[in-house]
Amino acid sequence: MADWAQMVANRDAEIERLKELLQYEHNRANSAIDREETAEKAAEELREERDRYRSAWLSARRRAADEANFGMEALDRERARQASYVRELQPLIKGRMDEVQRLRAFANEVRLILGWTHVDGNWMTLHSPALHEARHELDEAQKENRPFVDRNGRRAARGEFDEGYPIEADEAP
Repeated sequence: MADWAQMVANRDAEIERLKELLQYEHNRANSAIDREETAEKAAEELREERDRYRSAWLSARRRAADEANFGMEALDRERARQASYVRELQPLIKGRMDEVQRLRAFANEVRLILGWTHVDGNWMTLHSPALHEARHELDEAQKENRPFVDRNGRRAARGEFDEGYPIEADEAP
């Protein structure tokens, strides 16, 4: 019987060891399942967060596009309003500009008759007819958009000037 008791004790010890091993493997399997569930839950949370960010980004992009469209529409309306305003004002502006040009021409004529010229921001009286004529020639050159050549330069170009040709008193530099 001693063998029997030894055998029962060995069997009970083996059963106990197998129970502990089974419990250990069960706990290990449960831990693995828990880790897998935690990983799946984290992955799902990441997907949800990604979807929220993507949705927010798309929404912001749509809002920006809408605002840009609304802004362009408002800009187009404002441009059309300004264009119509300019079209309404053009005849009035042209009439006023014609009047201003007529008055400027009249003022220039008066200045020329009086012998005035504008030099460095000041009105000066021209003291000689040659200066008056040179100023008139300068104005004509500017109107015709050509370089100004004074009377002596024109004479030299025509060959009327030679070394002994006397310079008139009003042409002195």
